[in-house]
Amino acid sequence: MSLVDQLASCASVGAMSCERFRSLWHHVEVGHLESELLTLAYQAVSDLPPRQALTMPQLLEVFFEPPVAKLLMQLPNSYWFHSAIAQSAISSSISGHCLERERTNRIGLPAYQLAIEALRLQVLRRFDLSLGLDRLSPVQVAARNIHGIIVLRMKGSGRDADGELLVNPIFEPIFKID
Repeated sequence: MSLVDQLASCASVGAMSCERFRSLWHHVEVGHLESELLTLAYQAVSDLPPRQALTMPQLLEVFFEPPVAKLLMQLPNSYWFHSAIAQSAISSSISGHCLERERTNRIGLPAYQLAIEALRLQVLRRFDLSLGLDRLSPVQVAARNIHGIIVLRMKGSGRDADGELLVNPIFEPIFKID
């Protein structure tokens, strides 16, 4: 199996294991990643720092060009993070791109943009994303939250915790919270 296929496979497993988090905002850290993804990175690049010292940019830049790594780190949670990685790898593979070891021929912005478009298209079949939040019923807001179009970021913890609804950056150009 090629490196890009292995990346797609590892990230798909990660997305499935994190699906329950698709509607909640949480910062994605190295510790949230599937161990297989980390193993793949260490197999692909010989000079990565030890896991305890590994940063997200260092890990992502094994497979992705720096601008794509930066965009991946802006995603709202581990579900969308893994989904975007998997779809980027698939888009890259379909277009004939050959991801190679030692940070050569990494996945670039065109493959990432195709991946985001594919993720958007999956949602466009079910939802009219041109409607602003002010035009949605509470049930429509809840449905968009369940599907991760709108994510909930909690502020604080416990019974008095407050939160805010944010547009998932994947859908931001289409759906705006007013």
